[in-house]
Amino acid sequence: MDRIFADGVPDPHYRKTRESVLLIGVDPTKAAPRSFWADMEANTVSNGFDLMFTDIGKSYLVESGSEKGEGLLMSFGSVRPATKDEAQIRLTVRSKSYQTCKANGLAFPHREIPILLEHSGENLLWEEKANKCLSCGTCNLVCPTCYCFDVQDDMDLGLEHGERFRRWDGCLLDDFAKVASGENFRETRTARYRHRFFRKGLNLFKILNEVACVGCGRCASSCLPDIADPVDVFNKLKEAEKN
Repeated sequence: MDRIFADGVPDPHYRKTRESVLLIGVDPTKAAPRSFWADMEANTVSNGFDLMFTDIGKSYLVESGSEKGEGLLMSFGSVRPATKDEAQIRLTVRSKSYQTCKANGLAFPHREIPILLEHSGENLLWEEKANKCLSCGTCNLVCPTCYCFDVQDDMDLGLEHGERFRRWDGCLLDDFAKVASGENFRETRTARYRHRFFRKGLNLFKILNEVACVGCGRCASSCLPDIADPVDVFNKLKEAEKN
């Protein structure tokens, strides 16, 4: 989100909130059934946090990533330097969680996703999946990398006072691409469904040099007709490419 809202032309509202936020992470010890973060190289991070915890058994190994995190740790924590054995346990914990999640993953390296999508725009899989789509937007709402929003004005009855606010929006919703004239640039469910995968795997890759998916599997777990699983979609597209 920092790369979206804080870099380039910064969003002052985001920046104000972000400056007051302390980010504390913890290394996973289990993998959700639909998760595939190991394949997205998102099983752990080396930056972007204030404090990162790893459960090593009877205690936690804590890494500070900022002066703010270091200050909090020194002020309220009972800490000592980690031993070599404890540092090795952290590597073992991370390796174990990586292997656990790897069983659910992609059949090819995730850096190939943009190339795969460039040649898959007309694949019949999009329509096949979209025919079951409810256009509920749940996949958007649970996704940690979705950030689209709508701006609305709420005027009082006297038209002298009001409030401008924004709310999260989702590209799977019917009117997401609808403009003031009434034209809807992604009127069909197929167009909206395909757009979400292209947005995550190709369009944002051109900007961020990363696929905008961390492999959490929340979309797959929350989708009622079970059509949102990126692993299933990307693996089927890859198989179709081979044939």
